[in-house]
Amino acid sequence: MPHAILIANPAAGRGRALAIAQRAEAQLQAGGWTSELLVSRAPGDARALAESCAPAQVVLAVGGDGTVFEVLNGLIGAGRELNIGTLPAGSGNSLALDVGLTNGEQAIERVLAKQTRPIDVIKATLDGIVHHAINVIGWGAAARITTRSEGLRWARGLRYDLATLCEILRPRLIPGATRIDGKCDENELLGVAALTQHSGRGMRVAPSALLDDGLLDVVTIRRGFRPKLIALLVRVHSGKHLTSPLVQHRQTARMEMHLEDDSGIVIDGEWLPGRELTLEVMPRRARLWA
Repeated sequence: MPHAILIANPAAGRGRALAIAQRAEAQLQAGGWTSELLVSRAPGDARALAESCAPAQVVLAVGGDGTVFEVLNGLIGAGRELNIGTLPAGSGNSLALDVGLTNGEQAIERVLAKQTRPIDVIKATLDGIVHHAINVIGWGAAARITTRSEGLRWARGLRYDLATLCEILRPRLIPGATRIDGKCDENELLGVAALTQHSGRGMRVAPSALLDDGLLDVVTIRRGFRPKLIALLVRVHSGKHLTSPLVQHRQTARMEMHLEDDSGIVIDGEWLPGRELTLEVMPRRARLWA
């Protein structure tokens, strides 16, 4: 019988993830699958569980982008095949949004139908340490917005919007002064390198991104008048911001970056300290069950 491992973050979705995982197990059993539910207890635990879990047709991350990030890196660290799925249960579900998944039942239906597709993986080397990602990597104000949003979880679906608005309205806008591939824009406010179109809670930050084209979509936003930046925030949700003169967009399979400040980097929703970053696309390295 086919077997699935579910790795759940019980803190995700204000405690909903565990119930979603339990319903998924019943749904898998009804569909003729066996399963095992593993529950993380602390940050980094989902990665350790993915490294040590038993062999399975697919490993399903039950949580948000951070849970997917940990499971992905755990499987790579153990040298396992990357058969991965996601049951959206977190505050940010970028990968699920890109493939049209809105709930756990729908995700399991696709697993039972063995609906799979190859997807790219990002190899991100930050200050000499290698991480892997399948969503979005952000820097500058994007990193500060993520850390600020952690204190706004009470706002639920609006926390990323509120964090962005707080960043825009701060007394002094902090430019990123990021050097990308040897070129520095001292007026850059934030940037992202994306495989997924979505980031945060449904922001369509990279509307032309594809999961399997071997390319990163790099979107940067420069400093501007605050009313224009607020208007740009509204346009990001619909993906109509790329036409703004404050926005630059390009595609690349590899990029090198040096940060001039200590804002750090956000990799698939997880903030990490560092300044020297190299990103490389590993084409179709994983298989997504979705």
